[in-house]
Amino acid sequence: MKNYWEISIEAGYYDKIYKEGLIHKRGFQSNWHLVTLNKVEQYLIEGIDHLDYATGPGTLIGNFSKSKSIGVDLSKKQIKFAKENYSNHIFFELDNFNYKDYKEKFDVITVLGLFEFLDLEDIEKILQEFSYMLRQNGILIITTPNFKFSLRALLSVSQYLDKTVYN
Repeated sequence: MKNYWEISIEAGYYDKIYKEGLIHKRGFQSNWHLVTLNKVEQYLIEGIDHLDYATGPGTLIGNFSKSKSIGVDLSKKQIKFAKENYSNHIFFELDNFNYKDYKEKFDVITVLGLFEFLDLEDIEKILQEFSYMLRQNGILIITTPNFKFSLRALLSVSQYLDKTVYN
């Protein structure tokens, strides 16, 4: 999976799609991103701690977050892009992020467009880590264009998320 993200997706790809959509005011993919990012923005207010898991090029944090946000991604080139373009935020490569250092740290965890690429075992593992990192009454926001798969996956592992509010 790591090679897929490093080889197949150019650095900043999703950031460029989002920005080109704003400029040209068209494009299905850019509009989907804009609608999603605008919806998530309402949760990223001042005074809260936020983790954007699978942050990609940092588009959400860099353009929509007013909270204290940390971005984490598997792709070194996406994190490099995020650090270069959104230097006022904190970004980690997944290999340099230890979730155990963040026990009950985050008020909001966002995962935009990742779960459709994972198998159920990986999703279960990640959701357990999120449960560990979320504060009591924390919010987990998951988006995916593949709703059927993600809903089935979430239902099968929801037993691990006793502190999570579904939105």
